[in-house]
Amino acid sequence: MIEDCGQIASLHKKSISLLCQNIRSINKNFDSLTTLLERSRTYWDLIILTECWLYNSPPLPSMQEYTSVATNQHRSQNEGVVIFFRSHLQASVSEPLVQDANCLLLKLNNDTVVIAIYRSPAVRNVATFLDSLNELLKSVSYYKNIILTGDININIHETSDDSRATEYLTMLAYHGMLPAHTLPTRHGNSCLDHLILKTRHPAFCFVANTSITDHDTVLLFLENHTKSSYSRQKTRTIRILDHEKIELDLLEADFSPVYTSPDVNEATEFFISTLKQIIVQNSTFKVVSNRKRLSKPWMTPGLLRCLRNRDNLHLKSKKNPDNEILQTTFKRYRNYCSMILKTTKSNYNKEQISNAQNNNKKLWEAIKSVTDTAKVKTHADALLSHANPESSVNEANGYFASIGRTLAENIPAVATVPPQTDVRQACHNSLALLGTDEAELDHLIMNLRSDCAIGSDNISAAFLKKNKNILIPHLTYICNLAFSSGTFPNAFKLAVVHPIHKGGDRNRLNNYRPISILPTLSKLLERLMNNRLVKFLNQNHILSSSQYGFRSGISTNNAVLDLTNTIVTKLDEKQKVIGVFLDLAKAFDTISVPTLIAKLERIGIRGTQLSLFSSYLTGRRQCLRIGDWTSDELPITFGVPQGSIIGPTLFLIYINDLCQLKLPNASIFTYADDTALIFSGDSWDLVFQYAQSGLAIVTSWLAQNLLTLNVAKTNYLTFSFSAAGKPSSSSFALIAHSCISTHNIGCDCPHLNRVSCIKYLGVQIDDCLTFGTHIDTLTTRLRRLIYVLKNLRDVADSKVIKRVYLALCQSLIQYCIVSWGGSGRSHMLKVERAQRALLKVGWKLPYRFPTTDLYKTCKVLTVRKIYILNLLMTTHGHTPYDPSLISQRRKHSVCPYIRTNFASAQRFFRFLSSHVYNNTNKLLNIYPLYKSKCKAKIINWLLDLDYFETENILAVLK
Repeated sequence: MIEDCGQIASLHKKSISLLCQNIRSINKNFDSLTTLLERSRTYWDLIILTECWLYNSPPLPSMQEYTSVATNQHRSQNEGVVIFFRSHLQASVSEPLVQDANCLLLKLNNDTVVIAIYRSPAVRNVATFLDSLNELLKSVSYYKNIILTGDININIHETSDDSRATEYLTMLAYHGMLPAHTLPTRHGNSCLDHLILKTRHPAFCFVANTSITDHDTVLLFLENHTKSSYSRQKTRTIRILDHEKIELDLLEADFSPVYTSPDVNEATEFFISTLKQIIVQNSTFKVVSNRKRLSKPWMTPGLLRCLRNRDNLHLKSKKNPDNEILQTTFKRYRNYCSMILKTTKSNYNKEQISNAQNNNKKLWEAIKSVTDTAKVKTHADALLSHANPESSVNEANGYFASIGRTLAENIPAVATVPPQTDVRQACHNSLALLGTDEAELDHLIMNLRSDCAIGSDNISAAFLKKNKNILIPHLTYICNLAFSSGTFPNAFKLAVVHPIHKGGDRNRLNNYRPISILPTLSKLLERLMNNRLVKFLNQNHILSSSQYGFRSGISTNNAVLDLTNTIVTKLDEKQKVIGVFLDLAKAFDTISVPTLIAKLERIGIRGTQLSLFSSYLTGRRQCLRIGDWTSDELPITFGVPQGSIIGPTLFLIYINDLCQLKLPNASIFTYADDTALIFSGDSWDLVFQYAQSGLAIVTSWLAQNLLTLNVAKTNYLTFSFSAAGKPSSSSFALIAHSCISTHNIGCDCPHLNRVSCIKYLGVQIDDCLTFGTHIDTLTTRLRRLIYVLKNLRDVADSKVIKRVYLALCQSLIQYCIVSWGGSGRSHMLKVERAQRALLKVGWKLPYRFPTTDLYKTCKVLTVRKIYILNLLMTTHGHTPYDPSLISQRRKHSVCPYIRTNFASAQRFFRFLSSHVYNNTNKLLNIYPLYKSKCKAKIINWLLDLDYFETENILAVLK
């Protein structure tokens, strides 16, 4: 019985535990798998699932404390292998090519390899499969422990006379591998789910009778002496604060040294140490079982007993296949258990969503739980060495702390920037950091996120909010002291780094993203500095209009729209156009602090204010934390502070000169470090010369500012309305020169890749501006959301369904739709069909429900109407208000019409916006309205339009 696993696991505490199950659709039977794992009372290290039906399937369900990997190569909808492995394991997974089968290969602890295979029974000839598997086993033969498991569909039962089994077992024996069992795993005497081992360690294997599918579960415990170092903790400790006593202690605390010290560092250190002491004195610690945390709330004891009885009946029916009464009883009871499981879970989900109706945060947590879209926390335990974890965290911290310095040291010397690229002169005005007051700090504290991580000071935002009336006067004094002394407190400069796995080999540091957590008190002082700095930058128009990142009122929609408008305008003027899309390696980490300070002084940050920013940027430190292990502190000498509030603004100042370079016949578009250069000219020869010259200027500027151009990911496109207008790929080339010579003759500098499509700020831009690739990608993403709405529709009402649709589906459709929404009708139909499928599934409507009634029933806009809405609102925001036009709105156009030379240019915002806005304004008089009223009026109008009326608005596209 599966319930015996807990007792067996207690006898094999130093073993690697493995569970292998043919699941026959992971999304359909995942709840049954979850109940099986709960009944086993074992925290399995590896869970291997075969026949997962992964072809065009929705995203994989998630399990807390597990990382999942799935196969990508499938020939039919029934195939697929998935491995769930404990997140703290030192494991790496790859997908080797095995003919006629799906395969995942997991390497564990440098001495163990696990091969998970599913081979479809439809493939009768096993010779190709055996040859391919033989080559794979040769490549891993040096591993001490090899585990091969999965649904191989070759019967190796001792009573089998299948000649294929003999060939299979002979080949395995040649590699020193033997079956751990030959027990039946399916009806009759069929042993199709194998467990083949090569090891010198003791192993315990058995087959558990289960009824998720008609395959039983194969279980393994393989002794491994390194197991104890990563065994799961059964309990965790949480801290509980006595807020009433804390408030009393804060009122009685003596904070006078804060005011008597002229040194902001001493005042800050005393303030923080006092808070820490009070928090520690009023903290109690409670030990909580991790098992309770992992249990599914809807898994009641009665449900588990029902499933146990079902499996008992299943075992009896297998032993008595001729007993028709027993077979019928089992099938009825199995169906009854399935109904109970679904009903219990559904009722629980309904209750969770119903109870969270008035709390948006809890509502979305419930929705993510129901739809299996909640993100699973990833752990970096794989970076810890079992022998010396302290050395491991120090090594990881050293790697992340030195990224900027390493890249800067590898930048080659280049020729100086030519005189014509000099940027704007220094700003004559100076920044004045006016002091703050208690009201401003009160506002900033209340805007802090209560659920954000705690930094090195161990002071949370929730703690500040609860005690703000007591703490604000002291914080106000410290902030004003920092302003007047020009010193940023050292206690605010220590960052705690948490590495987050991005993908790939979990044992490699470059596959992790360092997330820096700064002290909560630091965020308040940074916000004060940033608010004053941004106001100064805006008042003096210092930031380039070509910079769209991290700026209020400007988004990626603006960047992509202006980029496409520029390209379309040049093409319509019969110009040749090249777009170069730059990729900067670790741009935030490689910023030179002395150079940034010099740039700050040039734009008007001088005197005490400059001293404060210099103090903020220098003397910074970081430590790295993985689980209970914390590294030593290391200095950070390059880059702006990660995770900081003011860091993005400082980066914009640093890279601002790039936006203002004088490039020949070029326009520059930047969103933070995502930079696009658009060159135009009368001929391809001329525009390539412009692009080569401009690229040389940019690469020279990047090198002088210690920024690294990633040439391998920097690509360019040649734009044209038709394929016939583009140059041949062999005619021209762009070179990223990094050599010192100004002649560049015969140099070995790398060539840029010419591509037909590139992803810029989430939009796939192709060289003919059809946006076909982007629409195909969008359609795929929309169809994947069908599974989300399908899971939600039975447990949520129509209001919740609509909220989810607007948040997840319509937000995808309208992202940058002003740039691509004028695409051809055949392309847009793909998006509309995906949208209709989502609506029918979410509202439980028939497959052939009339389209004309669909949108009225759901009360949402069609794709075309979403495009018109965004087109009108963007034009409304770009149109300056002139009161003299209000009384003459029906006689005069409020937007000037644009004429085009090519019909292809009429599909884009530059031409279409004025026509649609002027015609709509004549009907609705939206020109004098504020944004919110204008949008509401347009939506109400669009909801009443039928299909043909909508198409008439965009008649110019025909």
